Amino acid sequence: MRISLGILLLLLQNMYANPRLPEIFSDGMVVQRNSNLKIWGWGTPKEPIKVTVSWSDATAETVVNSYAYWEVSIPVPDKRGSQTINIKGYSERILKDVLLGEVWLCSGQSNMEMTFDWGEMHSSEVANDKNNDIRFFTVDKVAADVPQQQIPAKWESISPETIRSKSATAYFFAKRLQAQLGNVPVGVIVSAWGGTPLEVWVPKPAVDKSDVLRNSAANLKPSDYCPHQASVVYNAMIHPIVGFPIAGVLWYQGESNVGNDTYAAMLQAFFDSWRQAWKLDFQVYVVQLAPYNYDGDVQYGTALREQQRLFCEQYAGAHLAVISDAGDAADIHPRDKKTVGERLATLALVHHYKSLDKSFNNPIIKNVRWEKKGIVLEFDSIFNFVQKTGTAVFEVADAAGNFVKAPVKVSKNTLVISCKFAPTALRYGWQDEASATIFTSQGMPLSGFSLKKS
Repeated sequence: MRISLGILLLLLQNMYANPRLPEIFSDGMVVQRNSNLKIWGWGTPKEPIKVTVSWSDATAETVVNSYAYWEVSIPVPDKRGSQTINIKGYSERILKDVLLGEVWLCSGQSNMEMTFDWGEMHSSEVANDKNNDIRFFTVDKVAADVPQQQIPAKWESISPETIRSKSATAYFFAKRLQAQLGNVPVGVIVSAWGGTPLEVWVPKPAVDKSDVLRNSAANLKPSDYCPHQASVVYNAMIHPIVGFPIAGVLWYQGESNVGNDTYAAMLQAFFDSWRQAWKLDFQVYVVQLAPYNYDGDVQYGTALREQQRLFCEQYAGAHLAVISDAGDAADIHPRDKKTVGERLATLALVHHYKSLDKSFNNPIIKNVRWEKKGIVLEFDSIFNFVQKTGTAVFEVADAAGNFVKAPVKVSKNTLVISCKFAPTALRYGWQDEASATIFTSQGMPLSGFSLKKS
């Protein structure tokens, strides 16, 4: 049988080409320790692939399928030091300076994206920071109508030259985590886009089967700054990394969904879809909206914060980072990202790593006693409350539904709210720009809330 010169050259080119990998598999990457690392890529159909690693004698082998795709899985221990991953097909590719540690996906809109260069935030704290064990994989903004295979990003370690362009929230989260966990390497995948509503981050099958997501997506308004079509950001900025092992997800979003009274249900469908895509019930940490004077109704953002609170109290593995002490009523992009990042890390250390006791957790109401002239809120006995200066107030409603301000008395893990009538409802921090006044002794603010007597 005769083979043309063109076909022969093509075969030779394929035989000597490096195995192709997604961008997230590259030099300097951080791999989730104590996991099974799924590695995938593309090659020539029937090409044998063999993967070996420096951290163990484990080997994984497969053959490229007819779609030119291959994948393997290899166990990852908890081991320090620079590692390598060797992928050998018709030719060989070696990934160098690989670290085994903790990997977190940080997503949302502009407040998650917000870098140190944006407003010259925390300049003195990071001016000379150099940390080879904190590494960022920051995804460029891109959208697509169909799921993509590659993602525009690269792994970078922290240095005075690179830090200014990195997410401040993700950095302070990683730094706190690393310090508490004994200098374990931390990798943060930052995939965020300012102005984006939740619906663009959800895979299309999940949107199609969810009434709340489908209806909400149909009413999205065009924007000059970001896409408004459902799923298009997920397709390009999340789908290419689905399956890469992560410890959990940090979600800092909601400003573009204020006014939506189905946001809690949307969050549930959203995180269900990501967990199903990863085939992993990872924990999710939701940053509650900061105080801000939204245009329009004085409770525009307050209602969205309540949706975030309700979701986190009802969804298994979800936790709320309350930042009502770190906002700016005149700026939707508050500059204090250190409080946000460290509060997220504190919650992860309590719930995921269990290296902090539950007194560092968010205070959640355990019991409500409606009395003739007041209300008693009881919390877990591990909490001790303190009052601080702020603008959030307690308000109680009479039989006609009229709300008036009410004094509160703090007694260890109990809050006693007094009034001159039999209350029918209670709310706290029920203004868009309200800043926290009730904190635990560990510095965790009480979330705003609204309760009605049943």
